[in-house]
Amino acid sequence: MLKELNQAGLRIKAARESLGLSIQDFAKSIHLDEKTYLDYENAIKEIPLEIFHIISSKHNVEMTALITGEDPHLKHIEIVKKDKGLVIERRKEYNCQDLAAGFAHKKS
Repeated sequence: MLKELNQAGLRIKAARESLGLSIQDFAKSIHLDEKTYLDYENAIKEIPLEIFHIISSKHNVEMTALITGEDPHLKHIEIVKKDKGLVIERRKEYNCQDLAAGFAHKKS
């Protein structure tokens, strides 16, 4: 789990840097205080799915790429059979599946 947290933190850091935003400006843009954002970026705290969603919609970054590190590539159609969506393991209380993980430019 720590490795996955670290990788997710590195991906949001890379997104922030590619956008040319300072830590302060990026944190403000996603409605976080600087310390909380740095805790996510430095893998001190688990990044909530809501934060991935906010980053994705606010800065036009693919949510799948932020979570998994893989860029979606499909443009027209994706068929996902029952219980075959990309499983996003966060907490055992939740069962999250991305039903359009390979679909680029999806609306959430």
